[in-house]
Amino acid sequence: MKTLENRLFNPRKRFPLTLGISLSLMVVLIGCGAQEKAPTQPKTVKTGNFNTETDPTLSPSPFDPGGGGGTGTGDTGSGLADPYVFRVSQIGYREVTFTVPANKILKLKFAPGEADKKLDSIPEMPVYARLGVYISVDSSEARPTPLLSNGYLAAAEQTVVMDFSSSFQHTCQAADTACRQTVTVKISRPNYDHFCLFPEVYQNWCATHNIDHTQVYDSHYWNGRVTVQTDDTKGI
Repeated sequence: MKTLENRLFNPRKRFPLTLGISLSLMVVLIGCGAQEKAPTQPKTVKTGNFNTETDPTLSPSPFDPGGGGGTGTGDTGSGLADPYVFRVSQIGYREVTFTVPANKILKLKFAPGEADKKLDSIPEMPVYARLGVYISVDSSEARPTPLLSNGYLAAAEQTVVMDFSSSFQHTCQAADTACRQTVTVKISRPNYDHFCLFPEVYQNWCATHNIDHTQVYDSHYWNGRVTVQTDDTKGI
């Protein structure tokens, strides 16, 4: 079976020279950690990752919204807060991280967002219809999400619940239920289908190379939402 890395295409190394479009290289890392109200729940994708494998192990990569975990809205019925919801945004094939307080429970869902930001030097919004990332917790191995629809062409999708509860070293004593440690969630290695959406512009590049996604180009923004369950929140 081909691995994800076997199929990754890096436009910076093998990009056509006659695209008729100028894309600026930018090395600024941008992150956003503001919490937002959870959007309408997208469809959950239970099978497939970048390589359409069955029952993919949940995984993303680096996001640094800067600000760490927020606080959920309290629920008087269960005594638990709403799950954390982080908007993550970055430019190019770069990572982002954020932190949350946890004891024994850490579960995530990832949903891609539609393109909503561009560089002034690019005349048109570099849209994409599907996005996939890698997710890791602290020093754990990163796991890939499926290539998910963001709602641009088809119904929006999200991952199944990805359980990272055993993916970080627990520093709290088992009997100390009030203890919380800071855990870093990383979202990285974003891939999208931008260059596959416009075959007439990019000279059928995707079809020629038998691919349906590439690494996010240096000057293109991407974004998504990460919903997080911990010991202090309701389930996701």
